[in-house]
Amino acid sequence: MTTEEVRRIFEELIGREKYEKFISALHNPSRTRGRMKFWQEKLWNQFCSETGYPETSYEDITKLFDYCLIHNQEFRADIVPVVYGTFEQEPKEKQFIKDNNFPYAALQVKRGGPAEAETETTVKYCIECRKAYKSVWPTLCSNTAVITEKF
Repeated sequence: MTTEEVRRIFEELIGREKYEKFISALHNPSRTRGRMKFWQEKLWNQFCSETGYPETSYEDITKLFDYCLIHNQEFRADIVPVVYGTFEQEPKEKQFIKDNNFPYAALQVKRGGPAEAETETTVKYCIECRKAYKSVWPTLCSNTAVITEKF
């Protein structure tokens, strides 16, 4: 099966809501444990048993689903600045706009606490999320500095 076929069949099998939740959990930055959560493993095992898809490593599963659900674009890699400090939580309205229009713009990485040696890091991003960010976000945050990035 191609990557697109795996995605389509998996979504048809478990439904759109669970599919989005499954992928969002894979994309969560706290996934550094190197394995899926129990409920994800259960859904993936169901998919494999019902389709005959071979057992797959966690790394290969994350590669299968490394794309933006909103724009249906494969993720790209980029090096972005790491910003240290204490950050205020975005107002719910702004967070909703980000989550539903450009969740994978990934223009910087915020880390709590005092500055450390790491000033840049590699991220995965969606090119269409970055374009949406550049067109929408500055008008919502006219008093906020906008990071310009390379495409």
